[in-house]
Amino acid sequence: MQKFSARGSRLTFVPLLVFFVIFSGLPLASATLPGSTYDGSDGFLDLGTTANPTDPIQRDPSDDSTYTNNAKEDDENPTFVADSIPKNKTDFTNAYFKFDGTFLYAAWRRTEDPGSADVDFEFNQSTILVNDTPVRTAGDLLVQYAFGGNTSSGVTIYLSEWVTSGDDDECEANSSSVPCWDDKVELTTLDIAEGNISEDREFGELVINTALLSENLGICVNANQVFVKSRSSGSSFVSTLQDVIRPTTFPVNSCGTITAHKFHDLNADGVKGTGDSGLATWTMTLYEESNGTGGLQNTGGDQDTNVTTEQTDASGNAVFGGLLPGTYYVCETLKSDWFNSTSLCSGAIAIAANSSESVSFGNYQKGSIAGQKFHDRDADGVDDGAGEPGLQGWVIFLDANGNGSLDGGETSTTTNANGAYAFNNLEPGTYLVCEVPQNLWTQSAPASGADCGQVSTGHGVELTSGESETGKDFGNYQKVSISGNKFHDHDADGTEDGTDEGVGGFQIKLYRDANDNGVIDAGETPAVATTTTAVETGAYSFADLDPGSYIVCETQQNTWHQSSPSSGPTCPDGTKGWLVDDLLSGSAAAENKDFGNFHKVSLSGIKWEDDNSDGTRALTDDPLPTWEIRLYVDTNGNGNLDDGEPQHASSPQTTAAGTGAYSYTDLDPGDYIVCEVLKSGWTQSYPSASGNEVGCPDGNGYAVTLLSGDAELTGNDFGNWAPGSVEGYKFLDENANTEWDDGEPGLQGWVIWLDVDDDGEFDETVDLSAVTDETGYYKIDGIRPRDDSYRVYEVIPTGGLTWYCSSPSDGTTDLFGFIGISTTCYHDVTIGSRTALTDRNFGNWTPAEKTGVKFEDMDADGVLDETETAPSVSFTIYVDYNDNGTKDAGEPSADTSTGGDNPGSYKITGVNPGTWKIREVAQAGWFCSYPTTTDQHGCYHEDTFGSGDSVPNNNFGNYRNATLEGTKIHDLDADGAENGDDAGLEGWTIFLDGNDNGELDDGEVSTTTDADGDWTISGLTPGTTYTVCEVLPSDWHQSAPATVCYEVTPSSGETVDDLDFLNYQLGAIAGTKWEDLNANGQRNANDGGLAGWEIELYVDENANQLLDDGEPLVDLTETAAAGSYSFGELLPGHYIVCEVMQENWTQSAPATGPDCAGTKGVTVLIGSGDSVEGVDFGNWEEEVLPRRIDREKKNPPPEVLPRRVLPFTGSGMAGWLWIGVSMLATGAALLILNRVRATKRLVTDSYEGS
Repeated sequence: MQKFSARGSRLTFVPLLVFFVIFSGLPLASATLPGSTYDGSDGFLDLGTTANPTDPIQRDPSDDSTYTNNAKEDDENPTFVADSIPKNKTDFTNAYFKFDGTFLYAAWRRTEDPGSADVDFEFNQSTILVNDTPVRTAGDLLVQYAFGGNTSSGVTIYLSEWVTSGDDDECEANSSSVPCWDDKVELTTLDIAEGNISEDREFGELVINTALLSENLGICVNANQVFVKSRSSGSSFVSTLQDVIRPTTFPVNSCGTITAHKFHDLNADGVKGTGDSGLATWTMTLYEESNGTGGLQNTGGDQDTNVTTEQTDASGNAVFGGLLPGTYYVCETLKSDWFNSTSLCSGAIAIAANSSESVSFGNYQKGSIAGQKFHDRDADGVDDGAGEPGLQGWVIFLDANGNGSLDGGETSTTTNANGAYAFNNLEPGTYLVCEVPQNLWTQSAPASGADCGQVSTGHGVELTSGESETGKDFGNYQKVSISGNKFHDHDADGTEDGTDEGVGGFQIKLYRDANDNGVIDAGETPAVATTTTAVETGAYSFADLDPGSYIVCETQQNTWHQSSPSSGPTCPDGTKGWLVDDLLSGSAAAENKDFGNFHKVSLSGIKWEDDNSDGTRALTDDPLPTWEIRLYVDTNGNGNLDDGEPQHASSPQTTAAGTGAYSYTDLDPGDYIVCEVLKSGWTQSYPSASGNEVGCPDGNGYAVTLLSGDAELTGNDFGNWAPGSVEGYKFLDENANTEWDDGEPGLQGWVIWLDVDDDGEFDETVDLSAVTDETGYYKIDGIRPRDDSYRVYEVIPTGGLTWYCSSPSDGTTDLFGFIGISTTCYHDVTIGSRTALTDRNFGNWTPAEKTGVKFEDMDADGVLDETETAPSVSFTIYVDYNDNGTKDAGEPSADTSTGGDNPGSYKITGVNPGTWKIREVAQAGWFCSYPTTTDQHGCYHEDTFGSGDSVPNNNFGNYRNATLEGTKIHDLDADGAENGDDAGLEGWTIFLDGNDNGELDDGEVSTTTDADGDWTISGLTPGTTYTVCEVLPSDWHQSAPATVCYEVTPSSGETVDDLDFLNYQLGAIAGTKWEDLNANGQRNANDGGLAGWEIELYVDENANQLLDDGEPLVDLTETAAAGSYSFGELLPGHYIVCEVMQENWTQSAPATGPDCAGTKGVTVLIGSGDSVEGVDFGNWEEEVLPRRIDREKKNPPPEVLPRRVLPFTGSGMAGWLWIGVSMLATGAALLILNRVRATKRLVTDSYEGS
């Protein structure tokens, strides 16, 4: 940023200094304020580089409005009038303002001399405008920039304050009355402000030290808006207002601010926490230290100044603004029922200019805790009301140290007649409320909470300001008990008789009926207590129980059954229990809750399937479920089932699934008979007529006697069997895979038979058989179970087709592991009781055949075209059973024909069903193009052969590789044809451009030319179009082929040659243009080069060494400083080099050559890569004759004219002196003029568009 200087030029040359001052319009000196940026390197205000930069206020160029005529500074609401400014008072263009916290800067600019008009800067606190005029409030400031219409006396800065009360004689204008601007104070002489103005009076600026303004005059600046005005006379404050720049926003504040924050200190810790909110409508008082005591004095006779009071807002803030530097204190007025957690008054608050401080005040209210002590008779932890009275005389205390005990100094109280207690007037904080336990009492409430020792729980209370915590209750109760006996009830009558003894060792369990519904619910297990009955007496008891409802249950033991109680709640094991309902604290014990039990008798057995019908149960014989076993009561005890003897009430029973077991339990002692009910189609094999077996309606049964307390009578078993069967299908196994696949049909009319006598011969009178139906299905049934297996055969037809059996396989295979070539198949079957064997299938098949054609694929496209025929050699086609890629013995095959009616055809017979690969035996130099399916062994057809199938069209196509050849030739004359002197080029790269990008990429096929330039690329697939290119070095060019690359498509076995590439290099011509000083046509040592001459290059198209009409100009160049020139990148051929003559010059070399417009040229033959030098031109200038004279002579011959003549008027030293003086004067004038222009630019650059 350029700085506008007021100190003048630092040039020491006095005339130039005076000259500069005259043209700059600036004063020579100015005072400064220490610490402000006003004192820059050039003495002028540095705008825009310090804090709070402000863009200039631009005046609308079309706005010539001002205040109405006779408007004065003290007028409160003057109005604007358009186009009313006197011409010599117009054209404020812009103004500048900046405030850096201490210094307030202002500047103005006009487009013309304002005459004697002074400038006023008005700073307003309000931003409200009426008729484009600010609404003034008390404390607004007016800064008067007075210069009296001239620059020699300097600038005086005055300050006035807008007052709205007081005496009229305080007004600056004696004719004014309040409100008005008060008497002005001169700031300049107090070294508070400084001003400056340019000599042309079109720019002025000022700076005010607001800190000194506050300290020395007790005035601080607090404004939000500023505007600029001018007065018609600098000597009179009441002169008419003239031009104006309308108000604009400009915040500036050099006053101090104190914010007092009042907050609700919920925890009374004196620190505002996250949840502490502001307190509104509290009175805060601000004191300024004025008595010199060094502390707050707000009582007594010598008090500090009470500046003001403020009410806190909704956020709890009271803001004291507009404060001058000094020491302040803030105090709060405490409200009733409130307490302060911080000091009522703050410490000393030091306010400096433009400083902002804050102070906080915290307040709180006291709280309370209350609750109830009650007799919790049902121990549920809840005060149920009238039935649970309050407990008087219990001690409740606040456990300050958290040790669970009432210690000296801890606050306590005693419950009243209703059990109530309370703690009042408590400070905010954390409290632990505990009770003092009493003997034989147990606490039930609170159920959880703070720890008050080993036997008590308390209430943890976080008491905040003004909070009343209630419901901090304590419940207590006394313990209860339950007892009874366990006895052996021999007669199961539910009554303990004289002979019924106590039974020890039984578990008795106690369950808490928490919801009083008389049922043990899911949430009421497990038991709350368990005990064991006494060994001799069977007694039990539960003591020290909480009040409530209980259910007492016994735990049943094996072989015992309950007879007492006969009713009551159901226990977890299904027995009945005792309900003890509402056993309350203080009630009598519950007794005689007795349990009676007895033993039952039972019998059991197993129903099993005699799988081999031998009457003996083997480990493999399975049980039979769902058979009916009946139990009869042998009422006369004779061991026989007599007419009229009834079945038992629990009869019949059914044998169980999985085990075949049955049982009769819970039987009374007595005599019984057990029988089975035989099912249709079954035969009984056990029990036999021996032992305790008795006759039953179906076969034999058991007679049994059961005594009280006996163990279960087992072994009452029954064995039976049923005949078995075999079934399956006869199918055409089309793929001979031994599996019956989807789509393979059944074979009708085939005989399947079971060899009953194991002789291997089909005997219709002994053996069992069946004939397959239209689906191939058969079934042989009525087979008696036995341990030994049977064999099932098929009868294979004779005559006609050759049939092989593939299923069931007997394991016979061919050389390749093919299963399914047997002629005799059978199934070995083991028949057990009810065995129903399925899927005993028989599969059969007949062989298949394969046909196709072998052809030479000339374009290797895998397609047999019309012109393509069999190759001249025969190929072997075979079925590769083992997929090893080799024709093995036993694999069916055929040789292709080479002539006849069907050249290349073949036929393979005797193919086993299945999926096989059909291959050819490869021959050297031949490659397979069809089929396109390949593996590591080559191409193949993969076909699925069904039984008796004939698979056609298995063709094989083959081709031989192609070759590409050519030569790389140095085309010396670049004519694109091989001539006599053109030779081969060795080491050049020829490649196949696979992606047509013209570049040799990784993976692309390439080769290198040999010593003769020849190249070969072989092993190429025919039918493919190849792009053959060369790798062209950067300094070589191609002349053939015209297409840059060749595109060729070879056929099978073809060699494509003559794919030649011709190349050449560009040539160059160079020479020198020199000045032939002695015009002898020979360049001598003193003959220097001539720069800037044009040299032309023509093509001698007909090579006749003459520059004919129409032969083209191909290049033009200009000689360099030393006269050198060159033409590069020239095609091989014939050229003519000419020079372009300049006026007054004559060519001396070359002496001969083709005519070039009056001069001689040079013919040049350029071959591939040739660089021809020494094509030179010599010339001499006609104004200077060839210098063959004596160079020692001081005067040239009369005919020799000077080479250069400078125009000059005058003679001798006087002329040169005149020139020197003129140049010096011109330079000085230019220096002065540039300095003036630079100075004006500095002023403009400094303030426009900052």
